Amino acid sequence: MVDRIVVGTRGSRLSMTQTNEVVSRLKARFPAIEFDVAVIKTEGDRKHDVPLADIAGDGIFTKDIEDALLSKRVDIAVHSLKDLPTKLHPGLLVCAVTEREDPRDVVISGSNMGLDGLPRGAVVGTESPRRISQLKAYRDDIKILGLRGNVDTRIKKLDNGEYDAIVIAAAGVIRLGMRDRIAQYIPTSIVIPAPGQGALAVETRRNDLEINRIVKGVEHAETRIAVDEERGFLSSLGGGCVVPIASYATADGKGMLLEGMVGDELGKTIIRGSISGAAGNTAGIGATLAGRLLAEGAYRLLEGEIDYMPLLGKKVIVTSERRLADVLSVELAALGAQPVLLPGIEVKQPSDFSMLDSAIKGVGSFDWVIFTSATGVRYVKDRFDALGEDISGLNSAHVAVVGPATAEALRRLGVKIDYMPKRYVADEIAGGLGDIGHKRVLLLRTSIAGQKLAEALGAKGAVVVHADAYSTIPADHSMGEVNAIMKDGGVSYAIFTSASGVESLARALEDRKKAGFSVVSIGPATSDALRNLGINDMITADEHTAEGIIKAILKNLIGA
Repeated sequence: MVDRIVVGTRGSRLSMTQTNEVVSRLKARFPAIEFDVAVIKTEGDRKHDVPLADIAGDGIFTKDIEDALLSKRVDIAVHSLKDLPTKLHPGLLVCAVTEREDPRDVVISGSNMGLDGLPRGAVVGTESPRRISQLKAYRDDIKILGLRGNVDTRIKKLDNGEYDAIVIAAAGVIRLGMRDRIAQYIPTSIVIPAPGQGALAVETRRNDLEINRIVKGVEHAETRIAVDEERGFLSSLGGGCVVPIASYATADGKGMLLEGMVGDELGKTIIRGSISGAAGNTAGIGATLAGRLLAEGAYRLLEGEIDYMPLLGKKVIVTSERRLADVLSVELAALGAQPVLLPGIEVKQPSDFSMLDSAIKGVGSFDWVIFTSATGVRYVKDRFDALGEDISGLNSAHVAVVGPATAEALRRLGVKIDYMPKRYVADEIAGGLGDIGHKRVLLLRTSIAGQKLAEALGAKGAVVVHADAYSTIPADHSMGEVNAIMKDGGVSYAIFTSASGVESLARALEDRKKAGFSVVSIGPATSDALRNLGINDMITADEHTAEGIIKAILKNLIGA
C-alpha cells in the first residue's frame, strides 16, 4: 500500500503553485498518503538567459524531471502540458490531465491597453514563435523582442519599462492571483493557443500500477479529450516548441471544434483551419486537420523542421515540359516521392520571330497584352533582350495573365498585372477585360495553343494579334520506353500539365486502368483532353499551378 509519494516539479512560483494544486486534489481523495515535493532544475531553467530557439531539442523544461522519474528519485511529475513533448519515453505516460484553466493568451501592458490600443511601433515582449507569428500577422507594425523568465520576472521587466506590453498565457497569470494585471484576453481568432495550454499533466511510470490508480483520480475527462486532439495535431505535424504551430479544441455535449494553425516566423504566411467532430466520434480529428493544413501548403512552412513524407515510396510520373517538371520533381521528392520524368512535350523557340519581334517593337500600340503561361513570359523576355528592348515597356498596355505563376513571373520583371481570372483558365480572360470592342489585343501564346481565347476575344469585337512566344513539339520517346514506365505496377500518380502532353502520350494512357495509377490534371483544358481519351476519374487541381498539383495529390491522399 502506497503511503508516501514524491512529486517532481520545477522550482518557479508558478510551477510550485501548479504542483500544490495537483497535490491538494490528490490529498482530498487520499488523505492518508503523504506527499513530498522535490524541486528539479531543468535545462530551460539553467539556461534562462538563452533564447529558446537556441536551445536544441524538445523537453527543455521536462526532460530532467522525467529522468528523475525514470530513476525512481520521484514517483510522479507535474508539468504544464504545453511543455511536454508529444513523444514520451516508452516507460512513461501522462496518467492524468487536470481540469484546464483559461487556455488563451493575454496582453499585460503598462497602459492597460490591449492589442488594438497599443501605439504603432510598440515594443511587445514574447519568446514564443507561435505568438510572434500570429501577432505579426495581426499587427505587423509592432516590434517584438525576446522575453524569457518566469511570470514574475516577465511582469517585472514590463514594469521596469523594457516593454510596452507582454503577451503570456492567461493560465499562469490567473493561477498566481494576478488576474487584475490582464489588459486583454486575446481572442483565438487572432492568436490560437499552444496545444495543451492551461492544462496540467501528471506524468508517471507506465508499469507503476498502484501509483497510476491513485493519480487517475484527478483526471478531468473533458479536458483530456480536448488536449489529446490538440496534441494529436502537433504530433502529426512533427513540430516542437520552436515551430509556429497552434491548436485549440472546445468540446461540449454535442461534439468538438478543433482549430489549428501553422505559420512562418514573421507572420507573412498563416495557414489556419478547423474541423468538427460529433460527440463520441472525435478521436483522430487532430491528425485529420493536420493533414488538411499540410495539403494547403503547411508542409512548405515546416520544411527542415519535420520529416513529413506522405508520398514516401510512391512513384509519380511527371509528363510536363522540362522546366515545370524540374519544379514538380523537387516538390515531390521533398514529400518522399520518386519522380519519374516523362515529358510529353518539348519547348523550343518559335521557328519564325517576325510576328513576335513586330509586336515587341510596337507594344505601345496595344490596349491589352495577354500571357497564357509562365513559359511564354520567359521566352518573351529573352526576345526583348535580344532586340535590345526593355520589357517594362509592357506597362504601356494593360496586361492580363492566365494564373498566379504567370503573374509572378511578370512581377519579378517589374511588369504590372491588370487582370487575372479567379479561375485560372485562359478562356475566362475574355470575360474580364471589360469593353474591348475595337481594342487591339496582343495574344502571346504557344504555336499550338487552342483558338478558344482568340475566338472569345474576337466575338467581343477585339482586334486580336497573335504572336508565337514559343513552340512545343511532342517529346521523342519510344513506345517501349513509355509503356515500360506507365505500366509499372509501382506507379501511384501520373501528372499531366497540358493538352498537348496528353495527346503525345495518348497511346500509353490507353492501358492506364491496367496499371492502376491515378491521373492528375493541372486544369480544365488538360482534363478535357483526358476525357477525350475516356479518362473521367482524374484528379484536377483547383489552382492550375505546380503548387496546385501538389495540393491536389495531398488532398486525394488524405481524403480531404
